[in-house]
Amino acid sequence: MPSRPSSNPQQFIQQAPVLQVQRVLETVHFYQDVLGFHCDYRTETYGVVWRDNAALHFT
Repeated sequence: MPSRPSSNPQQFIQQAPVLQVQRVLETVHFYQDVLGFHCDYRTETYGVVWRDNAALHFT
């Protein structure tokens, strides 16, 4: 971390946690059907859902 502010600061707009789950497809369906998230991607081993400005990754 720099000791003083930079003249060209970088900004994080969004972060997306990666959560380890036992059943990716079931988790994606739960987030869609119960919590109202939208699915961006899903396989047996990896899934991505989003809602508003938040994304979650499951592995």
